[in-house]
Amino acid sequence: MLEVSVSKSLLRFLNHHVLAISDNEIMKLTFVPIRKMLDVSHAFREHGRLIYIILGVVVLAVAPCGYHMVALNVPTKNIQKALKAEILRDYGLTISDSAMDLLWGLIVSCQSIGALIGCLLLMPLESAFGIKNTLMLYSNGVLLCGSIFLFLSYNFNTALMLVLGRILVGIYTGLSSALAPMYVAELAPSKIKGSLGCFVHISVCFGAVLGAFFSLESFLGSEAFWNVLLFLPAIFAVIQMVICRQIPHTPNFFLAKDDTEMAAESIRFFYGFEGLSDQELMAKYRSLVTKLPPQLSFRQSIANPTNRKMIFIGMVVSATQILSGSMATVAYSTSMFNSLSIINGLVPLFPTFGALLSIFLTLPALRLVETYGRKRLLINTLIMCATATYLLCFFSLIVKGFNAGSWASFMFFVGFLLLGVGYNLGTGPVSYFIPAELVSPDSVGSALSVAVATNWTFTLLTTFLYYPLNEAVGGWSYLMFAIPTTLCIIFLNRNLPETKFPSLIQSDGVILACNVLPEYANLEESTDSFNYGTI
Repeated sequence: MLEVSVSKSLLRFLNHHVLAISDNEIMKLTFVPIRKMLDVSHAFREHGRLIYIILGVVVLAVAPCGYHMVALNVPTKNIQKALKAEILRDYGLTISDSAMDLLWGLIVSCQSIGALIGCLLLMPLESAFGIKNTLMLYSNGVLLCGSIFLFLSYNFNTALMLVLGRILVGIYTGLSSALAPMYVAELAPSKIKGSLGCFVHISVCFGAVLGAFFSLESFLGSEAFWNVLLFLPAIFAVIQMVICRQIPHTPNFFLAKDDTEMAAESIRFFYGFEGLSDQELMAKYRSLVTKLPPQLSFRQSIANPTNRKMIFIGMVVSATQILSGSMATVAYSTSMFNSLSIINGLVPLFPTFGALLSIFLTLPALRLVETYGRKRLLINTLIMCATATYLLCFFSLIVKGFNAGSWASFMFFVGFLLLGVGYNLGTGPVSYFIPAELVSPDSVGSALSVAVATNWTFTLLTTFLYYPLNEAVGGWSYLMFAIPTTLCIIFLNRNLPETKFPSLIQSDGVILACNVLPEYANLEESTDSFNYGTI
């Protein structure tokens, strides 16, 4: 009852001050998810073993991604000091502040470079080794190598080792952030697939909390231990590689190879069905997981003019998620606040606070995503993000240019908080699945692949450019987020269709993926051509 009361209070605040939700909608936001909770409760009783396996794998696989997104945030000055000392010792050069800013921007953005490489390696590795082995074995080999490079960077070739280590960590990030949702989709019963999929986002936030906490100077963010801080996710890698030997491949992996005997064994392991023949197990499995038709290639997908347009709109949605300023604040919040002298003693705690806020906002975000309408939620929260970046720009200039004092610094913090609320309430979570919902079911894979590549490309650009730009021009740097976000709001408001509550068949005859039900196979004559739980 306390949880419902708190959630209703938060939603009423959003009603009056942000989103203009009617009282009737608030009731839906409060009580519709209760039915989902009952579904989850029933699923735990029926498939508890399966759910624990999925959640364990997702947390272990995705937490290192969030960890490394924030791990360089707090110990920035300590690592830069080590870089300057090494360059002076080995090359006899004193690196300028502007050159250091560019080098630091490169080191931070190397995770995004690696993530793009990981996206390119995803399908070949998944096709060759399956989702389980790629996610829990081979990608963790990459993470382990990256962790070793980062650990060794303390002693020699600091810049080179940091770049190589961050690229390898990025490859792991690109692989695991895509494979974890695929792993959930291949195993989770349709009724709770969305709820379990949300733990991918929560796991990123959990990893960010760990990274922010351990990066405090009183723990591992000091001059003496920052390399240990960067090595720590290797523990996750070792645990996953050990567990990998205890867990079989997913049923779909064996079904794709026409190995029904091993598929049946896999179903028994994950779902706990006993006393059923192999054929009965197959039927039971197919009744649980989502069905989608075989996926078209990217070239085939864009041959359809409607799909081509929707894939482009999905790319804009993914780009907007980053252009809102989200990744820059995650990677550089410490330097943002230190530059304004905002209660310097508390600044190192801001990354931890931000990650905890993200987890806290997950509850109302999940409800809004399911009941508020995708487009409406995205546009309104993007407006919040754009407003926040304009506030950051204005008050940063006021503080630095006019020495305005604590009130302007406080308003800067309000802008930062507004950006976090806007991103986590809608812009962040809803941008993950809108690209897939815009296209026909057979183009979902292509739409998601392009959206993920777009996301990491803009992450690379913003994390590389923001830091040196902010050091050079101060508050004006926030316009690199405010102006593109404003333009994207105008474009999406005109062109983005609502994907949450449309009719099944659109006027142009395209069946949107958001409307695909578990019974979608009934629309076709043959069910043999369907993949089970692969998207």
